[in-house]
Amino acid sequence: MCLRLLGHVPTDLGGGIIRIAWLKETFDELPLSASPQTTEQFARAYALSLMGGVLFSDRSGGSVHLHYLLLVEDWCRAGRFAWGAAVLSYLYREMGRSACR
Repeated sequence: MCLRLLGHVPTDLGGGIIRIAWLKETFDELPLSASPQTTEQFARAYALSLMGGVLFSDRSGGSVHLHYLLLVEDWCRAGRFAWGAAVLSYLYREMGRSACR
């Protein structure tokens, strides 16, 4: 799935977790002569780092689960998701978990 959607596979893909640092290193700068497929791969990597680092961040702080990659497989479908509701729901769930500790 990583190879198909990102064009690269991290060497330390343990438990379906991708390090955000790897995403930033691998997809640092889009080449000027990039093909449309490469541009989509870079956009997916950027979206994945946003999901893991900002929108759906957790205690790990530096990684994102691979299942989020499937959400940006098809850009037309991803545009129909209720991202705000999903982020708010995730935030409330994490706040509840933190309060119970």
